[in-house]
Amino acid sequence: MKTLSLITLALGFTAITACADKGDPGSPKVKPVPATRPIDDTQAIKEGVQITEIGSMRALFVFAQGSEHVETRVTEAFSNVDFRVFPSPVIVKGRIAPQELQKIGNERYADMVVFTKLTSEEKAQLGSLHRFEVEASVQVYNPMSGELMASTTVLSTDEAKKEGKLLTHADPKTAERMATNVALDAAMKETIVKSLEKAHKMFVYEAQLRGVVDHQHLLDIMNYTAKLQGVYHARQISYDKSSGVAVLEIIGAPQVEPYWRAYLDNLPKHEVILQKGKKPVIKLNSELRKKHGIDFEQSNK
Repeated sequence: MKTLSLITLALGFTAITACADKGDPGSPKVKPVPATRPIDDTQAIKEGVQITEIGSMRALFVFAQGSEHVETRVTEAFSNVDFRVFPSPVIVKGRIAPQELQKIGNERYADMVVFTKLTSEEKAQLGSLHRFEVEASVQVYNPMSGELMASTTVLSTDEAKKEGKLLTHADPKTAERMATNVALDAAMKETIVKSLEKAHKMFVYEAQLRGVVDHQHLLDIMNYTAKLQGVYHARQISYDKSSGVAVLEIIGAPQVEPYWRAYLDNLPKHEVILQKGKKPVIKLNSELRKKHGIDFEQSNK
């Protein structure tokens, strides 16, 4: 019930319209974004390793051309239920394959990609009143695996019947906006519920390792990490062979500090990563855990 109340609050306070992206919508223009947050403890990196519990999953929003005016409504709905939101959406023209969405998400280092598409058709007027039928589709993809995590399509006319509403207005723009909001809100609500079932069980961690010998060593670490119980996905963010510093992003269930210390103790060639006498830094996010009711003393299995 807590999830549903959060969603209701998110939708209730979301702005009705958003400014359209003024760039060329012909093909996705992916601009590089910082792969990770700035390292706030460089001394810890020099001394060995740091694992930081960053937060919830990070969402990149993609809109079909003509649907970008609902950007604010969509992004705020997801942000208000604790998803982290990329500041700049991508607008695409025509049909887009899931593989293309997966590519866009990976290029931006997103944890999930939210694709929104709207189609609108004006129906016969009721006297002087205008009415529209809007179809809203919202899909959520995992860019690392290509998995379709959630998908919902809603017709405004169907939703209006359920709610006993008559979506008509003397002003055609207002009538179309009314139909859009009804369809979109219903599609987002169901999609967010489905997404939360998976995404809110996972946190994003950043592992900064020093002493990674070469690319094969990094691959061995990645393979070991991906097979850990409770780990959903792991990927390389960066690697500098000259310094031996690698940064990994790990998505998985919230874990306690002993879990991460055991993880480090069992890394391939851990003796070159865990330098003698230099204690690793483990930073857990107390604010995030409190918000989700997660105990520091127990793993969330």
